[in-house]
Amino acid sequence: MKRKLLLILALVLIILPTTTHAKEEISNDVTIFVNGKFLDENLSEIKNDRTFLPIRAISESLGLKVDYDHDANRKITIKAKDLTIEMNVNKDLAKVNGKEVKLDTKPYIKEDRTMVPIRFISENLNKDVNWNLRNRIVTVFDKSDFPEDSVESLYIGKLNGLFHLPKGYDQEIEVSDKYITEGKITVLDKRYNEYKEELEAFIPLFVIEQSRTYLTKEDKDEFNLGFEKHYLIDYNPETELFTYMVFSSPDSIPENFRGHYKNLVAKYKEAFKNYSSYSVDKSMDVWNYTVENKKFWDNLEALVGGFAPWYMVDNFIPYKYGGEFKDAKYSSVMSTSKSDGSMEIWLEAAFDKDYNLIGYKLDRGKYVKFDLSRNWSKEGDIKEIQTFADGFLNYPKDEKVTIKEDSSVVPKFFFNADTLKGYKDNFGAIYVIDPENSYIVYFQKGQ
Repeated sequence: MKRKLLLILALVLIILPTTTHAKEEISNDVTIFVNGKFLDENLSEIKNDRTFLPIRAISESLGLKVDYDHDANRKITIKAKDLTIEMNVNKDLAKVNGKEVKLDTKPYIKEDRTMVPIRFISENLNKDVNWNLRNRIVTVFDKSDFPEDSVESLYIGKLNGLFHLPKGYDQEIEVSDKYITEGKITVLDKRYNEYKEELEAFIPLFVIEQSRTYLTKEDKDEFNLGFEKHYLIDYNPETELFTYMVFSSPDSIPENFRGHYKNLVAKYKEAFKNYSSYSVDKSMDVWNYTVENKKFWDNLEALVGGFAPWYMVDNFIPYKYGGEFKDAKYSSVMSTSKSDGSMEIWLEAAFDKDYNLIGYKLDRGKYVKFDLSRNWSKEGDIKEIQTFADGFLNYPKDEKVTIKEDSSVVPKFFFNADTLKGYKDNFGAIYVIDPENSYIVYFQKGQ
């Protein structure tokens, strides 16, 4: 595993899967982000398992100087600070600062555009390059080093990463996770209290959030505006999480504060872009998305999104773990912890070889309260269990699921076992619901 600051990703992460089945799943429609800026995916192309871009697109995005020699050799020269790369169309040899380098794929001409391998160019320029199979995305980042005497490092536990902010930032802004509960981080103007009464809604300078999905077409269309709606600042290939900055409209701010608000955004936008996500816990393996385990991921994400306290495990990292359910082929656990190391949430999901759910366990610390507005009732329990069974259990379609209360099925390992409600269906599966929050906290498939 990696993710030290500014570490260049190993070349293999840009190589697409080589199995026949994987190739059938992957098209040439590749989305590319360079330093948070979306590049038109129609310019990219996958050829010989490598991603190519027109040299003009990649050079302009990275601020490079490009010279063409239109003679028979069709030489391309790319210049950056202390670096010169020389390539030739249809030739597999290049030079980096005069040193000859063998290419595993050749530049070529397509529709009057010179196509070059983005991996070779970016990594020789010392960029951070990553490939995301799930969304077919290439990200290229050029993150700056800051003099230690001019910045303060700020670690954000919910994002598992580090920001490098100007010294004295806490006199102008507040960085907090208490204003939006869904695991997001808000950056708030310290003078917010002076004008919040004039606002119709809570408006921070921006919000930092994470997701395993990338921006929609609508979001991309706003990338080049003066005030971006979203801005991609990081992608961590270990957790497969994209990190975004999300901006509010300055037009919502009272006019007499608008200039001050815009100045703060301009000042701190660049600083917050230099975010570095940390490596995950090296003592446990992480489930990564593949074409073959897509169903596992689909079921896991549906389970988290539909039946767990999603605002606490929304950006979960699924570790490989053989825990409560020993017969599982695919078993994962997600957890969150307090700063003292004690557990807040423990979520385990277990699947068989065909990705059918066979077990589920949701445990929490004694002092964790779930924000849920619905009130408990037996009728509500049964409805929740039926929805759960319909979504995840491969029961015969022509046989009705019947559910009966059975307190004897409640496992004793829950700290509040005496207060939990147990149920059993006619296929032998057991379910446990916590009436304090109406969540299903335990499920085990019938034997």
